[in-house]
Amino acid sequence: MRKEEVIDYWASLEPDEPMLPRPIRADHKGSTYTCDSIRITGSKAYIDSWLGNNKWLLERENHKTRLQVTYKETVDRDTGLPTGKYSFYCQVWARSKALNNYSRAIRKEPEVTVDLKPMQSHKSLKELANSFL
Repeated sequence: MRKEEVIDYWASLEPDEPMLPRPIRADHKGSTYTCDSIRITGSKAYIDSWLGNNKWLLERENHKTRLQVTYKETVDRDTGLPTGKYSFYCQVWARSKALNNYSRAIRKEPEVTVDLKPMQSHKSLKELANSFL
């Protein structure tokens, strides 16, 4: 798109649309260039102001997804010296099932399974209760 088209499109977007980055699969291999991600470069103050205004992303660090983040000072390619400028990268990754189970165990949440077979009759309420243990 040309600049004018980008500006018009940007202006037409609703300001309160939910931010829903699609998580990268836990078993993904290779480049993530085309995956939903955030890259911000510039002064530390600029990046910090962006982070402070976008804390909603922190909600993606949970038992189902994790944040892969990098925040560092950039270095000059030729000299290897620090530039005084920074870069911030963020991607949302799905957690593997094993990690979901581990995370659930840490929080002492039971794993819920559903048995779709018809329930058998039980002789007593006590026997019924014990069948769930």
